[in-house]
Amino acid sequence: MEAVQTTPEREAFYRKIDGENLSALWNVLGDLVTPEPRSACRPHLWKFDSIRDYMTEAGKLITAKEAERRVLVLENPGLRGQSKVTTSLFAGVQMVVPGDVAPAHRHSQSALRFVLEGKGAHTTVDGERTAMEPGDFVITIGISAARIAAGDPKITTDLTIGGIIDHWSEERWHN
Repeated sequence: MEAVQTTPEREAFYRKIDGENLSALWNVLGDLVTPEPRSACRPHLWKFDSIRDYMTEAGKLITAKEAERRVLVLENPGLRGQSKVTTSLFAGVQMVVPGDVAPAHRHSQSALRFVLEGKGAHTTVDGERTAMEPGDFVITIGISAARIAAGDPKITTDLTIGGIIDHWSEERWHN
């Protein structure tokens, strides 16, 4: 691709269209269409044994009621401070123990949950109670969700992945 020449007339044009929140593709195409992917994301391997130990420690430091959701966020090393595992996904590991209740809520993004361990937990989706057992894959599509742990005193953990498209809103919902 031939380099775009800079002229005073073009610079004036770019300033004019900038006022309308427009830009010229020919000036940025090389940054958008690249021979290889460019991303701030960096590979990382989270080890569940370590996460479980940290979750157990967190359970001694903060209650689910106080935290609302006792979750450790998996943050991509290249996106620290953004609570993202990729540029468009949130991922977190939640600990639920007997008596914990996550308030019913609606949110704009869908949630994918993998139940990692524990027994006796359930989720309520749009008023329907569903048991959650290790190995279950629970999909909640922008409606209501609540989790309550009961039964076996063993800690229940799940991995939640949710898409983030510029906005994460949540509406409290009461049955």
